[in-house]
Amino acid sequence: MDQKTLDEGKALFNNALDQAAVFIIGATGYVGGSVLVGLLQKYPEFVYTAMVRNPKDNKAIEALNIRVLQGSNNDLELVEKASSEHDIVFNFADSDDVLLANAVIKGLMFRASRKDGSRKPIYIHTSGTGLVTDKPLGEFKDIKIYDDLKVEDIRSIDEKQPHRSVDLQIFAAGEQGSIDTYIIAPSTIYGIGRGPVRNMSIQVNEVIRTGVKNKQVLLVGPGTNVWNNVHISDLVELYTLVFDRALTDNKGSLSNLQPVSSYERFYWGSAATHVWGEVAKSLAVLLHKRGLVETEEVKPVTIEEQPQLLATAANSRTVSNRALQELGWKPSARSLNDSLEEDIDVTLSNMNILRRALPLIPNHGFTRECLSQAAASMPGAPKFGDTEITALFGEGSMAQRTLFQAWLQEGLHDMGVATQVETAKPVVADLLKRRLKYNEPVIGYLPEAAAMLAVTQVPLLFDPRPAARHVSEIADEALHLTEDVSQGTQWYTRRGTLALAYAAAELHQMHSPETAIGFLMRLLDEARTMEDAVGNAAQFGGFILDSWKGIIKSRGMY
Repeated sequence: MDQKTLDEGKALFNNALDQAAVFIIGATGYVGGSVLVGLLQKYPEFVYTAMVRNPKDNKAIEALNIRVLQGSNNDLELVEKASSEHDIVFNFADSDDVLLANAVIKGLMFRASRKDGSRKPIYIHTSGTGLVTDKPLGEFKDIKIYDDLKVEDIRSIDEKQPHRSVDLQIFAAGEQGSIDTYIIAPSTIYGIGRGPVRNMSIQVNEVIRTGVKNKQVLLVGPGTNVWNNVHISDLVELYTLVFDRALTDNKGSLSNLQPVSSYERFYWGSAATHVWGEVAKSLAVLLHKRGLVETEEVKPVTIEEQPQLLATAANSRTVSNRALQELGWKPSARSLNDSLEEDIDVTLSNMNILRRALPLIPNHGFTRECLSQAAASMPGAPKFGDTEITALFGEGSMAQRTLFQAWLQEGLHDMGVATQVETAKPVVADLLKRRLKYNEPVIGYLPEAAAMLAVTQVPLLFDPRPAARHVSEIADEALHLTEDVSQGTQWYTRRGTLALAYAAAELHQMHSPETAIGFLMRLLDEARTMEDAVGNAAQFGGFILDSWKGIIKSRGMY
């Protein structure tokens, strides 16, 4: 498609609608914010509205001369109404939120029903190449390479794959005919964004963070698994090209438009290919040069040991022939490997702020204000407001969760300090007592922080896994530091008993801090008969689970 045809399509669309109204969901995010800036540069004559959850981010959006609609992904009636009032909707917010996508579709279909004979509303949705991942084992599998130019490839994706349930709803809406739907599915995104709020990627930065914390770069399995990647600037260009195509496709009236399968409006965002083990090795060399890890070797781990590395553990193989051949997309940004130094700089800056925030928690709690104070204390740092904190750590409670996770990791490190300062070999009881003492300065903030971690956002559900992982990691660390030699079933039994005992003691501490250590010691003394005391291990675990739910409900979070 030549530029003249694209320009004619855009002009016809504008003539029909005067100023096209564009609604952006996810404008404060890494991808959404960067694409929004790209759209403003290419289509300044359009009128933009962005839904913003956190009022503190309003100024950053309004500075771009964009109208702010206050609301969240959970405000489905608001999303539906806003979609019905706009000609075009971009959704960058959540690739797995079926309710959100359906609210957009309903709103656009209502708009289409009121505009007899005029142009169709347009929905451009963000999915991801997680659609075609295999099991997260960290090893290469010769899986299918999915080509978006082949409709049968896209149709064949299993409905149980991530993002697929949402994509199928959007395909169905496009096939129905009253709205035009487009899906862009980016691969691993890297590079610094240029949006108004958040500008850091996820996957590579998580490998860096995990490596620095563990003094060695870690990766799931042998690291031979393959994925595709795309620089954020090339991805922005892809979105604008798809938008050009959408405007051109839309230049006819509803009565004379030729039907096009919605599966022909699906685009992978894949510019190059990488092997995760090679990326990890490059990071290990760079971090070792900076003295941030102890070796250039990469350590293989399991996904159970390092669940935060899930997004780097599978294979995902796609090719963007539709964009390359039909739209003339020409990715030209520097490679993933050439961007690693920049990713390290940004990630280290975040980690330094978190380190400075830890001693401030007793006075400020697990709050965004705590992070702002920490950032402001860095030498030569500019003024850090809430918008800057969102850019570094995410929206709303995401930043608070990050701070809480950093505090939990420091607690594990503090247990290890005991083995360095004590001359006698440490015992499990002393290590668990030390961990309870670590809680004491922040005990007033701990219930709400733990509750925040244990409640999913969409949908609002209680998730016991973070709490279970927390106490299991403490039990693991205690056994490791005491050089426990238990094996097989005996090790799992001992680990489970310690985890349950510590969980019960920590719950007790939240209500009666002064008696928590004594309570822990009694539990440990009676560990062998603990199951008899409450019926059985499952019953005891259920008791702890119910206690956590009670704490969360008392905070009005569930």
